Amino acid sequence: MKRIWFILIVALFSNLAFTANKEGRFVQKDNLFPRVEITTSLGKVTLELDRSRAPITVNNFLTYV
Repeated sequence: MKRIWFILIVALFSNLAFTANKEGRFVQKDNLFPRVEITTSLGKVTLELDRSRAPITVNNFLTYV
């Protein structure tokens, strides 16, 4: 019985991993300086990312936002 539950849980999480959106919803491919707003308990912080200096890092960060 435990084995069946284990297989079902693994299948569920595998399905979720493969159907997840690989690219962020708000990735701005044509914008060299995209802005991201982070809201914390102490207030809002706005970040301006520089895609011309670090394109891979900016794209990676935007996929996680």
